[in-house]
Order: sequence, then structure tokens, then C-alpha cells
Amino acid sequence: MRMKRYLYFMLLLFLPITSGCWDRVEVNDLAFVMATSLDLTEDGKLVETIQTANLTSEGQNGQGGAGGGQKIITMTVTGKNNIDLDQKEQEKMSRKMYIAHRSVLIIGERLAKHGIRDILDWYGRNPESRLRTYILIARGTDGRDVLKVAYPLERNPAVAMKEMEKLGSKTSVTLREFMMVSANEGINPVAGYIEPVTESSMGLKQQEEEQKEPDNLMLKGTAVFKNFKLVGYLDSEETGGLIALTGKFKRGSITAENIPGVPGNVGLNITKEKLHIHPYLRENKIKFNIALKAEGDIFENNTNLDLSQPQNMKIVQDALCKSLEQRMRRTLSAAQNKFHVDIFGFGQAINRSNPKLWKSLKEQWDEKFSEAEFSIAIDLTVRRSGMSGAPLQIKEDEVKKE
Repeated sequence: MRMKRYLYFMLLLFLPITSGCWDRVEVNDLAFVMATSLDLTEDGKLVETIQTANLTSEGQNGQGGAGGGQKIITMTVTGKNNIDLDQKEQEKMSRKMYIAHRSVLIIGERLAKHGIRDILDWYGRNPESRLRTYILIARGTDGRDVLKVAYPLERNPAVAMKEMEKLGSKTSVTLREFMMVSANEGINPVAGYIEPVTESSMGLKQQEEEQKEPDNLMLKGTAVFKNFKLVGYLDSEETGGLIALTGKFKRGSITAENIPGVPGNVGLNITKEKLHIHPYLRENKIKFNIALKAEGDIFENNTNLDLSQPQNMKIVQDALCKSLEQRMRRTLSAAQNKFHVDIFGFGQAINRSNPKLWKSLKEQWDEKFSEAEFSIAIDLTVRRSGMSGAPLQIKEDEVKKE
């Protein structure tokens, strides 16, 4: 009798874990959302466009299957907020929307200028929404226009943009990073921006080029935000200054031009960077000492200098430092004089070193930042100058050794 009770107890104990896959969802029942764009109409309505991968687009023997053979399916709806938009998208689908595979969120320029504070809450609150999703701004156009471009190297434009952000973008920013920066004091968020371009119209007249449909995508620079609103853009050179001033220069490169007495230029890839920012108050003005120590490898030498000679290497290093400082100061000038917004985290540096001072400054930090003064000291070390000291294509008597 006791043995039977024991057996019954064991059966009851294991019963809950023998229920099988009662809540399973088959892959064939899901619509995998790869990319989303959000735009704003002239009358203030939200427009959402999604791209889903059609897993049944290829049938047997390479013939088209369900969905008419389309690899990517694009749908657009208009609504009041994210919940309303997603509900309307779902009403157009025979499969359950699955957004955990979304790799990129594109914000149209009009919506970005209007402000994106309200649309971000849903992305942070929804457990299916991945915060590692990249956020991009569609410069000069709507986000849905970016999704219309048939990118030549990938079947899926979303995959293309994700890989471009990972490999080619200097300011790849995820939703998580954007939200965390927005929630902090003393810094404002940025995001990469993307533009549809017409690759096949190169060399045509401007009027003919404008009539061509975009056939490629290009990450060009950085979108600057203030109070969740787009206030402007940094170009590629200014973006290089931004990553140097925020300790992310391991993605960057420098080109030294106008080397004294030497024609040509030298290109260097940064391999290591250490940034130190020291804020202080003097004569009622905020000042910053910026010390940047970096290492890199020379990958291109278009001068006649033999870089195996120490004196020539010193000339090149000085020119590279000067070029980098000019780039950093150009970025600082844009942030201080054009946008009046701290996108570097200098306010955070003050808060870390002197919380009492920051407390007195934070309410008018945008104004104080625009008036701040900066001194920049760069220590650049070239670790490798390539397989040869002098350019191989130059005659020996043309090489400058001293």
C-alpha cells in the first residue's frame, strides 16, 4: 500500500513536465519582421512600414512558392501609436508577427525633427522588441523610401543595413544605447543616418541623375539630437572627430595632408586609443583639457618620404596629429556654434569630477557648453609603417631619406 502511494506521488510529480509542447508555435506560423520604418505625415499621423522575410518564397526546383516568389514582403499602415500600428499590421497578415529578429529601425526625417520621445517607450517596454536593434535616421526622406531600395549585394535590405552598421558605420547606435544616453544628464544622443543613392547614374548630368531611381544605400554621417528632436547632421569628417572625442576611435582612420615641404598624403588606421578629459573652472568659464593617446598603422604612403627613417616618421606623426586635432576642433565647433548641444559627455565628465559644480551648471548646460574652451593634446605613435619604408613605385633617386 505504501509503495502504491509512493508511485502515485511520483506520477503526480512528473505530470506537469510531461505536457509536451502545448504552446509551441511553428516557424511556418510566424512572420519574421526584419526591418521597421516610422514616418510622420503632414497631418501628424504615424506611418509604419515593415519588411518581413517570406520563408516560403522559394518552392521546389527553385520555382516560386507561396507569396508569388517574393523574398521580402513590405507592408505599410497608418495609425495613432505603436500599438495601433502593430494591430493594423497584424490584421493584414495570416501569420503572427515576430519582431525579435528585427535588426534595424529607420526613422524618417520629418518624424525625427518632430520628436521621437513618445515612440521609444513601446520599444523599451515590449519584451519581444530587441534593444540591440540599430536605429538609423533617413536623411532628407521618409524611412519607407529607404526600405524600397533594392540593395544589390543582399536579398534583404535589413540585412544589408545591419552589416553596414557593423562594418562601415562610425556611429552605429542601438536602441538600448540611444535610450541610455537620453536618460543620462550631461550628454545628448546621436544616431547614424542613411541616404538612398543612385549608383548607376554616376557621370550623368544632375538633371538626369535626379530622375534615376535610387539603387543603393549609403551611411554618410551622424544625426544629432537635442531633447529627442533631430537638430542637424555631422558629415563624415565631423563624425571622425566625434568618435575621437568619445573614446571610440578604434574604428577610425586619419589622412595627413599638407605635410610641410612634401607633396602627397599619408593614411593611418587607428588600432588603440586612450582618452582623458579634465574639466575645470577658471575665471567663471568652463575649460577642458583633452589628452588623446593613440596608436596606429600606416596603410598608405603617397609621399616620397622613406618612413623607415626616424626623422621622416616624426614629420608624418606631427602632420597626422595636426590633421586629427583639426578634425576634432571642427566637430566641437559644429556642436557648440551650430547645434548648441553636448553630444560628447563633457557634462558627465564635470559630474564625475565635481558633482557640486555640475549641480550648479546642469540647468543651463547647453549655454555653458557653447561657451566652453578646449585645449587638445595628442600623442600619436605609429607602430607599423608597412612592408617597406619608401613607396615601391617611386624611383630610388626620388625618395627622400633625410
